[in-house]
Amino acid sequence: APAANISLDNSSVDNPAIPANSAPNKRSVSVVVGELKFIVSLTIAANKIDAIYDGENDVIKALRDEFEKDGVKVFPISAVSGKGLKELLYHVNNLLETCGKEPVVYEQEFDPALMFFKDEPYTITRADDGAYVVEGPKIEKMLGYTNIDSEKGFLFFQNFMKEQGILAELEERGIVDGDTVRIYGHEFDYYK
Repeated sequence: APAANISLDNSSVDNPAIPANSAPNKRSVSVVVGELKFIVSLTIAANKIDAIYDGENDVIKALRDEFEKDGVKVFPISAVSGKGLKELLYHVNNLLETCGKEPVVYEQEFDPALMFFKDEPYTITRADDGAYVVEGPKIEKMLGYTNIDSEKGFLFFQNFMKEQGILAELEERGIVDGDTVRIYGHEFDYYK
């Protein structure tokens, strides 16, 4: 993942996806990841106030003195007793009301795991029973990284086979729906 550059300055926002009235100020953080720029509001939830005997102590006062002058809200809370949680949740709800309602979905453009295997060899042979046998270091390594017993892991492995050109090569060699593919002790029925 690209490194994130985080700044607390008052620089302008050059991204048309961010409304002009959302420009960074002292209570916002500008986060830049790659070419994307986000504005993040800051809120401090100071937990464990149940351990403070005199209501608010010097720590809470120091936090408020340091951050509230810059617009960063400080909420003393106790997760154990629930004290202060209501106020914090109302504040977070108000922040969420200012967010856009349309979900933003970023598709993964590159899977870094695949770059480690791109030049590793593999072989496809036919067993005596007609099964296609796929072997090689790249296959063995990927099987070591992947739990193919889970649906997500199996789909990841399928995508790996496609991205590496292995499925295309199986098709070139004449594999048809229902044929068996054997990979290091695992057997699969091929279906396009």
